[in-house]
Amino acid sequence: MTEQLCTYFAELGEPDNDPDAIAEEFLRDPNVRVYRILDSDQLGFLVTEDYPGFTEMCEFCIFPQHRRRSIGTRAAHLAFEKTPGRWELGIMHDAIHFWRHVLKTCPLAKDLVEGPSELTHQTHRLRFTIGSTP
Repeated sequence: MTEQLCTYFAELGEPDNDPDAIAEEFLRDPNVRVYRILDSDQLGFLVTEDYPGFTEMCEFCIFPQHRRRSIGTRAAHLAFEKTPGRWELGIMHDAIHFWRHVLKTCPLAKDLVEGPSELTHQTHRLRFTIGSTP
């Protein structure tokens, strides 16, 4: 996973992040789930973290050579289906159109609220519900 994180952080413009430390944190934290997006090869990955009352999509990456084939949309829909309830997602400007499409095409998504992110490297924060909440 370290190699994929290096590529991912370089693409995000954050090459100074320590991928070994981040991978270790992902694997050690019981509230974090790492999903590898696979076909005959690894196509990408996504990372979610459970907080009291909601799940956050922390990281999401489809490797460049596999983009624009609906793989990311399908992977996001599957992740949402596995964890119904309230979600939050902080995103960068370039990804806002992708995430709007993902949520518009997800039949389980509802109650979308879009606002600014509190983090400097993100431009938007999406809050929404997948399925019904207790």
